[in-house]
Amino acid sequence: MHKLIYLLVGLLTMPVSSFSQVSLTESAPYKTYTGNFLQYFQSGDEMLAFKRDGDVFILQKYNTKTLVQTGIQTYTDMPEEYVIESVREFNKRYYFFYSTANRGKKTAALYVREIDFNAGTFVSTGNILITVNSELKRSFTLFNSLKDEKLMVQYTLLKTHMNDDINHQTLGFYVYDKNLQYLWNAEAPLPDAEKYVQYLTQAVDSNGDIYYLIRLYDKETADQYGTYSEKTLHQLELLKLTKESKAFKSNTFTLSSKEVRDINLVETSPGEMLCVGFYTLKNPLVPSLFTCKVKADGSANDDKSYHILASILRLYENKQDNTIKKDENIPDLSELNNLICNTIKQDENGDLLIIAESTNSHYLDGYYYTHYDDLLAIRIDQQGHMKWMQRLPKRPFINGSAYSYHYISRKENDYFLFLDHEENKSLTIDQTTAKRFKSKETVLTTYKINKSSGLAEKIILLDTKEVNGKEIYRVTSERVLSASATELIFEAYKKKNEDVLIKIKGVD
Repeated sequence: MHKLIYLLVGLLTMPVSSFSQVSLTESAPYKTYTGNFLQYFQSGDEMLAFKRDGDVFILQKYNTKTLVQTGIQTYTDMPEEYVIESVREFNKRYYFFYSTANRGKKTAALYVREIDFNAGTFVSTGNILITVNSELKRSFTLFNSLKDEKLMVQYTLLKTHMNDDINHQTLGFYVYDKNLQYLWNAEAPLPDAEKYVQYLTQAVDSNGDIYYLIRLYDKETADQYGTYSEKTLHQLELLKLTKESKAFKSNTFTLSSKEVRDINLVETSPGEMLCVGFYTLKNPLVPSLFTCKVKADGSANDDKSYHILASILRLYENKQDNTIKKDENIPDLSELNNLICNTIKQDENGDLLIIAESTNSHYLDGYYYTHYDDLLAIRIDQQGHMKWMQRLPKRPFINGSAYSYHYISRKENDYFLFLDHEENKSLTIDQTTAKRFKSKETVLTTYKINKSSGLAEKIILLDTKEVNGKEIYRVTSERVLSASATELIFEAYKKKNEDVLIKIKGVD
């Protein structure tokens, strides 16, 4: 049943300005490893850094209370050619996945190497997890189910027919349990020719069942007008693969609108899948958020829509900093464009948090730029009622393409971290810039939203140009971790071949 739910924006959910006071603590400096791959993990009072610096892999341990580096191990025993697929925590264990390919023998392999977090070392050399006796179209992709009950590895075989009218893509899947023990695998061709299939999203649930959502184009109109023509008919189909069938079972996936702009599959409770995204209902220029349940047979159920009000869409139209001249080369940013859901999370109390980001792309001076702009944060209660919706201004710009955001959850508040320009430092939460700045992003900023009321505030965490009297480098929001319930921590470069740890206090 289709339900249309309107959002009333009241005083309790209006954004407020706050430049809360936070304090910084800095560690003693230690040797840096520049690295072309950096990833950090935190557990209790310890932090682990995984780095690759050329042919050397580095595992570093830190104490987040004392800000002391407690251990370091280096490794040079990797193969000559490989691809890093994923470094991740899975079921409270830590793994490094990488792959190799032998084009002469037309084979590919996925390896796994476990990391002992407490010791800060690799457990052993890499072990082969999967061997594929075919060439791959792309590399391996990993997905985990809710609470890490299952891990799925997906790959696509190189096409056997060059003609997309004939070729049916063959997908491979391996499913493992929470201890990374093999459960089952299958290689299954898609039921329709590649020309008429657009991949949308995929997922695995806690039962180990696989879901693969596609847009299927009508053959007759696609051949007549072209696949992406507005005249071409299409429908959504959800393909389901199970251990028992090992072949795709197709179900037409019916929503209240076929004009889907973004769509995602997530498991919200064991074995229960939810579809979340944006589609167009009445106004083709204004997207509406939708959620719908996926039934056991792969069909849709309980389709709900949530309008984004014009007051949200045009929130900053007349609240720009008018002292800044508009940049005529940059498209108008007053409206939310191309919203993409990139965080969908269900809290223990049943609330569904959805964070969408406005993405804007354009050509300028011969270059193609992609920007990750304003955020739309939405919280829906267990009964499907909208609790609040907040729009958060964010207009960073660096080297043509800006960085995105990093989400951190606290007991009572949600935090959205990003790097901003110093010109935006004094803007309040209800203001936005009239242009993009091309200066370096140096201000680590966060929006804080109360989970219950939706009340939002802007907090300047630090300016990298001025941290205890000096400038720090290599700071990104993705490198920031939780040190405690009220603290954040990250690693930065301070020059002279030295790194430091920075702890930010007062973030609860």
